[in-house]
Amino acid sequence: MRRTTRLLAAGFAALTLPFSAGAQVAGDEEFLIVIEAITADCLDALELEESSHEVAGICRSALYSIYEFTSEEDMDAQDVHSHNHVHYAAGFLHHTIGTEYTAIDGALTQRACDEVEQAWKEVSQIDMTAPLPDMVAPFRDSRASTADSVAFCRDHFAAPDWAAPLD
Repeated sequence: MRRTTRLLAAGFAALTLPFSAGAQVAGDEEFLIVIEAITADCLDALELEESSHEVAGICRSALYSIYEFTSEEDMDAQDVHSHNHVHYAAGFLHHTIGTEYTAIDGALTQRACDEVEQAWKEVSQIDMTAPLPDMVAPFRDSRASTADSVAFCRDHFAAPDWAAPLD
């Protein structure tokens, strides 16, 4: 279990970079601030080293909040930068939940890998032709680390029917 938890944790480590810290702002600034604020609770739980159960619950709540917020917004009116940040944040949250499930379950499990697959489904939608210069590395790193975790999971479990293909 220790090796599995470390591998998944290494995968999400690249995602823990605050996605707007010092970043150039493009798109609807208020929209991006809301996405960052929703994600902040999960980041805080990680920094405070809350229990895996608490972190998973807090991050799941944040994920639901992002999906609820974006369902209420006119996403067609948002530019590619806003879409990229939503995929980045949702990918981070899914990946974190998957990592915490591995710690809770004491082993790599299908539910942990399903979360990592969901993370990949999100970050694989980031448009890498459009990020601002200071977001290229975080977006690229999140895609690479999530792809590594998905590949590791697929070595142990079959990919779900809805899974996004690895690049």
